[in-house]
Formats: sequence, C-alpha cells, structure tokens
Amino acid sequence: MKAALMNGDWLSKLALVLDPYERRARLTPAFLCLSPLIVMAAAMYLPQLRALAVLSSVIGGIGLVYLLADVARSMGKRHEKALWNGWGGSPSTQALRHRDDMLDAPTTARYHQFLAKKINNPFPTVQEEATDPAAADGIYSAGCGWLRENTRDTKKFSLLFHANVTYGFRRNGYGLRWIGFLISLLIIAWVVIRRGVFQLPQRISAAPNLEAIFSADEVVTLLFAVVMLLMWLFYFSESRVREAGDSYALRLVSACDALMPKSAPRQAPASKKASS
Repeated sequence: MKAALMNGDWLSKLALVLDPYERRARLTPAFLCLSPLIVMAAAMYLPQLRALAVLSSVIGGIGLVYLLADVARSMGKRHEKALWNGWGGSPSTQALRHRDDMLDAPTTARYHQFLAKKINNPFPTVQEEATDPAAADGIYSAGCGWLRENTRDTKKFSLLFHANVTYGFRRNGYGLRWIGFLISLLIIAWVVIRRGVFQLPQRISAAPNLEAIFSADEVVTLLFAVVMLLMWLFYFSESRVREAGDSYALRLVSACDALMPKSAPRQAPASKKASS
C-alpha cells in the first residue's frame, strides 16, 4: 500500500514537471527566482555543496517541486485580484462588455448570442449593462467560464493554450518579483561583504582590472544577479501582465467562432479601435 502511494506521489510530481502549463507558467518563475542562488552555489561553493547532495535529494523527495509551483501560483493569484480590481475586472470579462473596445460591436453581439444559448441566460443589452454593470459582468463571467471548460483541448485550441501559458508565466513572475529582486540583491550584497566592505574602495582604486577586485566566480555570480535584478524590476511589470491578459482574453472569446455550428456565419473578430 505504501509503495503504491509513493509511486503515485512520484508520478504526480513527474506529471507536474512534464505538463507544459505547470512547467512554464508555475515552475519556471519559481526557478528564476532562485536562479541567482543556484548560480552562486555552482560558481563559488560547489566543492562544499557536494557534501550536501544527500540532503538536497531528500528535500527534493519531500516535495520541493510542489512547493515551488505552489508558491509561484499562490503569489500570482494573490496579486491577480489586485490587478483586476485596478483594471476594472478580468480581461476576459471586459472583452465581452459592450463598452469595451477589444472587439467590434457586431462581433460582440454574435458572441453574446452564442454564449447566451450555452449558459441558458440572455446577455444584457447596452442599456442593461449601463444600468447594472455588476449584473452584466456576472453573466459575462459565466460565459467565459463555459468557454474555458469547452476549450481544454490544447491541440485544437493551441493558440489559446499558449496565450494562457504566457499569461500565467507573467502573472506568477509578477507575483514573485519582489522576492526575486530581494534574492538577487542579497546575492550581490553577500559577494561584496565577503570581500570586505571597508576595503572595497581602496581595492577598486588600486585594481588594474575587474578580476583584481573579484574572482572570476564572483564576477559570474555578480553579473547574473544584476541581470536578474533588472529583469525583476523591468520585465515582470503590470503592463506586461495586462498585455498577456488581453491577448488571452481575445483568444478565449474568439473561440466562440470555432465552437459555433458550421452553418453559423463566422467573421474574424476586429478591434473597435481598428474599425473606428
């Protein structure tokens, strides 16, 4: 019995690593967060860490992969709520609003008509949405929920799947950004401190080159930590999360065309901005 449970546990861990969404959207941001520590350990402390090989394998065995993925997802989800509040709702819900400019009016009406039949609930008119936007958003959210449940075929809806992965990656990275920034900053501080903070100005002024101040291993560690620090500051930004969210939302609602009966008229969604 125990052996079966252990085998199932390892299989679930393997599935977590092999699943494209889990690996790219959840594990990758977490490993990026820890990457300065990994580089420092490999570059500066590899001989000492060989003695810890057994300990590291034990830590991995009790669920480090799960922990990293769960932390990334939890931090991303926590920040997602705040982002959606600032944006005025989730991107997919906004995409179905009459007042949103992601789709043109005829496309919005066509998607409303299709989704209303699927959730057995009429979609609001322009006037009804203006009168009670919260109630309208509830219906749009239900429509998006139906779409998500019916677009889980990653081969048929590959573009939607990749847009979802990109959004998850950026959202989770945004959620981890200050942890990643702090780790990178601490790595830089540690390399400088271990060389002697008070002696550093004299070394810099007397050194003929960079390697006279820091060893090659320390230079590699510092450069990588600085690159990662800048990435956390400028790459994982709210604007990038919003860009990915809007792209996913457009792919999601556009899936209506693929789900409509063959006889139904179809038209590529066009931006209201582009048509105006």
